[in-house]
Formats: sequence, structure tokens, C-alpha cells
Amino acid sequence: MEVRTVFRFLQPYRRSMTAAIILMLVELVVELWHPLLLARMIDEGIVPHDFGQVLKWGGLMIGLALLGFISGIINTFYAADASQGFAHDIRQAMFTRLQTVSYAAFGRFPASTLITRLTSDVTQTQLAVFLGLRVFLRSPLVMIGALVLAVSVNAKLALLLLVVTPLLIVLLGLAMKRGFLLFRAVQERLDRMNGTLLENLKGIRLIRAFVRGEHEKGRFAEANSDLAAKTTAAPAPVGDDDSMRATGHEPQRAGAAVGRQRGDRTGDGERRGGRCRRELCYPHHRGFRDHLNDDYQPLTRPRGRHPDGGGAPDGGEAGSRPR
Repeated sequence: MEVRTVFRFLQPYRRSMTAAIILMLVELVVELWHPLLLARMIDEGIVPHDFGQVLKWGGLMIGLALLGFISGIINTFYAADASQGFAHDIRQAMFTRLQTVSYAAFGRFPASTLITRLTSDVTQTQLAVFLGLRVFLRSPLVMIGALVLAVSVNAKLALLLLVVTPLLIVLLGLAMKRGFLLFRAVQERLDRMNGTLLENLKGIRLIRAFVRGEHEKGRFAEANSDLAAKTTAAPAPVGDDDSMRATGHEPQRAGAAVGRQRGDRTGDGERRGGRCRRELCYPHHRGFRDHLNDDYQPLTRPRGRHPDGGGAPDGGEAGSRPR
């Protein structure tokens, strides 16, 4: 599906998308601000044993956490509204296109493939839009924000993160490239299973008349087992293999290296506990691992083709979903 087509069908929901992005940015600011507030609480409250400062900064942190929590809930509502409307319009446009395509196009695509395009593929596209408004845009911003704040706290120690981050991106790209191939195989198995099911539903009377039930059960069981095996194996290169385990461990190694360098420099009497906490917090920030590893797995799903041989539907009107 072309990017222009995606934006054309998303345009009717630009208000929901704008609200979702703004609320996502609120979540992001709260998440990145907490380590700085925690450092202030340590330096001004815990170290000098000032309970009033602890209550002040702790209360501010709790208030910001509630703000981020509420923003996340409302963000989910707007993201779901935009993604579900987008999926509705895409599905309607694809069905409208099917009513006008030539018989030659129908001959190139079996009915099972068309059903998969209208169901599973549209659902995957809807999920990509939803996660895009929830985490895909947020993840790189979290990484950039954490790097900027880490550099502002201690530029020399943050150089380790600047070296590790490109390595994580390269490993993620390699894993996603492998994931594309395996998920395409999953899509082919899904088409096969849908075809077997459709044949049985159309010819159920003949199957019973010629007592072919056991044979058809075996065909469907084989297709179903093949789909289950491929579906189980497909996420492995994206989430469980050595490259992804490396992306999980690299931030911890960088954080440990920062901690060692940090410990070597605490003897000058100029370092305070809060600043130590800030310097050690951003290397372990979840944006360096979880956002990259988990949030981008849906991007490895293959993109289907349409019966006219093109990459996008052209029928129907965007924004026609009942509101």
C-alpha cells in the first residue's frame, strides 16, 4: 500500500490523530522528566534529611505520573478512533473495488487470497496505525530525548550511549529484514488454510454425499498445523534470537560501563547522589531496549497485493465510516 493512499484514508481522522500525538508527547515529557525530579529529591531532600523537600518533589512526581497515566488512556481512545475508522474505510474501498475488477483479475487471485486481504491484512494495517499513534512515534522520541538529557547531565559518560545506539538500530534492522521473509510465509499458509476452509464450505453437500469427511479433516488439519508452525517460528528473529538478546543486553552493558566510570570519579567530592542517579538512569531507560525490540515487531508483517495488481484500493470514499 502506497504512503499517499494511507494518508488519503487517514485525512478524515486528522483531529483524532493530532490529539493522540499531543497526548503521546505529554506522556513522553513526563517519562523523561522523572529522573531529573528524582535527582532533585535526592539532592535536596534525602541527602540533607529534609522531609519537606521529599514531600515537595515526591508529590510533584506523583502528580506528573497521574498526568501521564491519564494522557495515555485518552491517547488510546483517539488512536483507536483513528485506526478503526481508517480500517473501516480501507475495507469498504477494497470491497467496492472488487465489484468493478475484470474477470481476468479474479482469475489471478483465488478467493482465499481475497478474503485474507479484506480481513487479516486490513487488521494488520489497522494495528500498524494504532501502534503508530501509541508507540512507533514515541519510541524514537524517547531514545532521542534520553540521549539529549544524558548528554546534558554528563557529556563524556553519554558518549558510550552514542556508540551503543547505532549498534542497536543496525541489529533491529537485520532482525526485521529476516522477519519480513518469515511473515510472508505465514501469509501464504493463511491463504492456503482459508482456501481449504472455503472449498469445504462450498462443497459440504458433495463431501457428505461421497463420504469424504475424514479426508477433508486431514487436509484442514495439515494446513492448520502448517500455519501454526510458521506463525510460532516467525516472531523468533524479531524477538528471541541472538541479535535481539544483544539489543536487550547492550543498554545494560553501557549502563554498567557508565557506572564503573562514575565510580572512578566520585572521589573528587564534587559529585552528589542525585546527579549519580541521573547519569545511571538514562542508560537503563526502557526506550533503549523495549521500544526498539517489542514495539516495532508489527512492522515485519508483509503487505498484501490487491486483485488489480496494484498496491492500494481506489474505490470508495475515505471517511465514510458511520460516526
